[in-house]
Amino acid sequence: MLLFGIYCDQGKITEANKLLDFMKHSNIPMTQDIYASMVTGQSRSGDLEGAEGVLDKMKADGLEVSHVVHTSLLCAYAERGLTDKIAEVTYSMCYYTHCIVC
Repeated sequence: MLLFGIYCDQGKITEANKLLDFMKHSNIPMTQDIYASMVTGQSRSGDLEGAEGVLDKMKADGLEVSHVVHTSLLCAYAERGLTDKIAEVTYSMCYYTHCIVC
């Protein structure tokens, strides 16, 4: 998991995907942290659309998207200065968690 996170932080998505395949074949459960790293990896490799797609993959896998994964997506948007996307995600997080400050 540590090496996977390092590859993702560096945007080395090819290497990260190889490790991800190994983890899946080894029946290592996919966690919120793994998905969050996937968001970061996709974004840092230049594939923001792929980063956003990780959330859809999580939902398809029957997992709820947590604040950990949303935070990774917010960081991806912040690194690109996409304030409109940050506001959109923040609002959706508040809507689904019944946040009072939004």
